[in-house]
Amino acid sequence: MNEPVPPLPNPTLQIGVIGHRALPDADPGLLAMVAAQSLAMIINAARQALPAADRAQLQLRCISSLAEGSDCLLTEAALAQGCTLAAPLPFSRAIYAQDFVDPAALARHQNLLALASAVYEINEPGAKAEAYLAASRILLAQSDIVVAIWDGEAERGIGGTAQTIREALLANLPVVAIDARAPHALKALGDVAIAATPQAQVTLWMEHLLTPAAAKPRHDARAHYLAERRFTAPLAAWFVGSVERVLLLGAKPLPPPETEPPPELPAAGDDPLRAFDSVVEPHRIAMDELATRYGALYRSAFTLRLLAVLPATAFGIISLYAAPALANLGLSGQLLVLAVTLIIAGLDARLGWHRRFVDYRYMAEHLRQSRLLVLFGASNALPHPQLEAKPRPEDWANAALRRIIRAAGLPSLAGQRDFYYARAAKFAVLGQRLKRAGTVLYIAGFGFTLLRLILGPSGRWPGLATALALLAMIAPALSPVFFGLRSWNEYASLADRYKATASKLARLLRLYGLHPSNRAKLEATADAATDLMLAETRDWHSAIKGHDLRPL
Repeated sequence: MNEPVPPLPNPTLQIGVIGHRALPDADPGLLAMVAAQSLAMIINAARQALPAADRAQLQLRCISSLAEGSDCLLTEAALAQGCTLAAPLPFSRAIYAQDFVDPAALARHQNLLALASAVYEINEPGAKAEAYLAASRILLAQSDIVVAIWDGEAERGIGGTAQTIREALLANLPVVAIDARAPHALKALGDVAIAATPQAQVTLWMEHLLTPAAAKPRHDARAHYLAERRFTAPLAAWFVGSVERVLLLGAKPLPPPETEPPPELPAAGDDPLRAFDSVVEPHRIAMDELATRYGALYRSAFTLRLLAVLPATAFGIISLYAAPALANLGLSGQLLVLAVTLIIAGLDARLGWHRRFVDYRYMAEHLRQSRLLVLFGASNALPHPQLEAKPRPEDWANAALRRIIRAAGLPSLAGQRDFYYARAAKFAVLGQRLKRAGTVLYIAGFGFTLLRLILGPSGRWPGLATALALLAMIAPALSPVFFGLRSWNEYASLADRYKATASKLARLLRLYGLHPSNRAKLEATADAATDLMLAETRDWHSAIKGHDLRPL
């Protein structure tokens, strides 16, 4: 296979709209005009922030719960600006309709609902306030910026406009607030006091959100990804995989986990993940393949440098104990091994095997867990761009992930648990066999020394005595290599953690089903699963230990 990676999807901007139902102090005509101007300001800033080639491809999406009053007013303004609509509803459509007293308001709501490209119904029994809070949190999880019609008053209850704004600001999500009282002044909220006007602050946010940071060609990770080819890894990249395959020969698979009832999927639609997968899965698969390839290259280089101890030791012994004619050969061999080790290290540094390994594994695991979260209207906890800092080239991975996930929008979970069980089985066997190999080599070194002692220093077979002496030195010297591979990759502890994660995931799915009220529990599990996979990446290189894992 020699296919290019899939191109990144067109950029998508998702605008959440919220506000009060009752607007007693509003000037309806003026409020509608300010709402339209606010949305136009955001959209124009987004287009200007993009490279010229991407401006026409910008996809606009409004996220709205379509409540009476402000929600519908802002949604109409967004649709007029060319946005599509995704509607997370606090109840099923039929129950939600009962929440509208004014027939005209209900008709307005239903007309907008008919235009939605995605409708997310929570269908959760319980208090009305909690249902509205759940819908508002889905809205925030799906939004890049929020437009709110707000009277500026403190929170008056659960799930209201003030609480939603507060949670948006805590999540570093910018809010453009329109005063609910005439003359409907406009202001940008948040700890971003670096611009004089709301328009200037929105412009800065869009630049940070949508503009890729410049990087020198050699370090431009985004350009490297777009130029990647999904070809089979070269021979050098198979080395560490071959070592693992040898260690896994004859290993029995982990017994299958107990059968779990499948989670209950939402009733609407044939497959709520079909549209999501069509956008996300090609990238996840490509990134997973690339991470595996560059991980194999980096690990092969690391393993070869460890295994270089063996020929270096052998050549050193030859240079010390062999005849003069062979001593020079031993010295030459030592120099050659050292030179090859330096060349391998230089190639790793120059070609960025380790950097690409970390980048692609980071992205693949976030996309893998996004399937777990999407049915809850959630998305991975990717850091939002900070207005106080300039965009950095190393932020490309988060920007690319947001672009992919945003393009998928609002939309089974099959295979997640089995993935972790299979990973646990493999790592448990590898850790066990590496430990055995290291132990056997230590014991072998002791045995060779004992045999040489039995033969005596001037034994009848001097050649055999020399060979035993060499083996007695080499075997213990090689043993730490196997223990080192086991400890650096933490096979045993990772196997336990994979199994625990799989069990926890299965338990949560069985106990909680797909209730949005339990979304936080599954989000935490998804984050833990991502961290678990990234721990495997992190533990391969001491430079990452002790630091937060982020793309290099």
